[in-house]
Amino acid sequence: MDTPTLCISTLVALIAIMDPIGTVGIFIGITPGESEKHRRRQTARGCVWVFCFLMLFFAIGNHILDFFGITLDAVQVGGGLILLKIAFDQLPTTGLTRRSAPEDAARKQDVSIFPLAMPLLAGPGALTLMITEAGHGRAAMLSG
Repeated sequence: MDTPTLCISTLVALIAIMDPIGTVGIFIGITPGESEKHRRRQTARGCVWVFCFLMLFFAIGNHILDFFGITLDAVQVGGGLILLKIAFDQLPTTGLTRRSAPEDAARKQDVSIFPLAMPLLAGPGALTLMITEAGHGRAAMLSG
């Protein structure tokens, strides 16, 4: 697979896994009563952190796997299982809603790194994708 095709397929997969449109509702829910300026600042900082996390895993993810002796196939299976669990968690259930207390909302100041950047956008699926695509890119460079 050539480099432009690899980049486009990775970008499409990242958008599907990260689900930025679906994260908007969660972001609004974790920043109740905040001003639009504060929300925009949190969003911008969160996007910078997401980019840093993804590039870090793309650059050194294979070295971390090699250090621990984990194969790329094992990461793909583990990432798929994590995505399956997330999908099952999103199935509707009845009577299990949790209401946030007003004092919880008052304590949440900076949500740009956690929970916006790390588990919501750059979650296990996105980080697994970056590691596997780095491995595929490395394999393509070695073979071609």
